[in-house]
Amino acid sequence: MSRASSFLAGCGLALALAGTMAAAQAAEPFAILFTGHGQRAGPGHFIGKADDWAGLSSPIPGDWDVERFETHDLPAQTFFGTTTWTDTGPGGNNLAATFTGSWELVGDGQHVRVINNFVVTGGTGIFAGYKGTGEDRVYTNFVAGQYVESGLLHLVPVPEPATMLMFGAGLAGLAARRLRRG
Repeated sequence: MSRASSFLAGCGLALALAGTMAAAQAAEPFAILFTGHGQRAGPGHFIGKADDWAGLSSPIPGDWDVERFETHDLPAQTFFGTTTWTDTGPGGNNLAATFTGSWELVGDGQHVRVINNFVVTGGTGIFAGYKGTGEDRVYTNFVAGQYVESGLLHLVPVPEPATMLMFGAGLAGLAARRLRRG
């Protein structure tokens, strides 16, 4: 390989590497602090609204529709399930998560305090390519099936497999070039 073509190949590899690094770092992590309320729609099925608090780094403050399906282990006072947060605006900015949790009865026997731990599995719109974790605290009127909650989600961008493949190829090319020289 001539010196000029070797130089051009090295420049191409460096540009590809820089481009994939920039693409992988373009999206920023952010947090969503929310409150919500709703009611039981059936056994293990809840629907409600959540309000994203403005002022954090969350990009879409406003209302969300929330739907939740849970399975209970009554003797252990635990549960698990899935939930979705659907943006009520036109952007289609939705999130999906799995969760686990536990509850305790409050003194009057009609109310329950709940702790949920979320694993955000993905999203659409501006949340495409994001995953994360979170938790919320829920206070439920067990008899009436109504709840209020407050919570926090931490979302981070996850590089696409193609971006990571390009990044790895760029690194391998630079390493091969250095080995050939040395």
